[in-house]
Amino acid sequence: MVEKMALIAPGGFGRRATWFLRLVSVPLLGELIYRPWFTERAETTRYMFHRPPPILEELFPELLRIKRMPGTRMAMLKSIRSSINIRGLRPEGYILDRLKDCQVPLMTIWGEEDVIIPVAHAEVVRRQLPESSLHIIPECGHWPHMEKPDVVNAMLTEFLLSGPAGR
Repeated sequence: MVEKMALIAPGGFGRRATWFLRLVSVPLLGELIYRPWFTERAETTRYMFHRPPPILEELFPELLRIKRMPGTRMAMLKSIRSSINIRGLRPEGYILDRLKDCQVPLMTIWGEEDVIIPVAHAEVVRRQLPESSLHIIPECGHWPHMEKPDVVNAMLTEFLLSGPAGR
């Protein structure tokens, strides 16, 4: 049984998607233009971080190894296409209505400078789920758990250890 839920930079709260993801969702076109972002350090830092964390130098070879594994590229394309089409987020990818029905405390964490899933989506959470807790981390990109792990870990620890479960 789920007692609490914490989401970090989640998709599914806004119907808009970047044009890149919309184009990748188109069969054949996606195969031509999609390549894992982690193939170059500059692309990884530009898309995932506001300021690259020092640990990136240590982690990058492992990220690259995972991205080069057989099937990873197709799995990412399939994942993108399951929730996004040329018009944006597919209706089945919109999770807000399902979260409204959850009877557990919800916390969302967003990087203020997220270019993958813009922080504007967090405002939807704030308006539609006012009883949830929303944390927007300044000077942080799409991977706040890697860019500011101490901040995120403190937030998660406090959330998971405090108060009763259930709304």
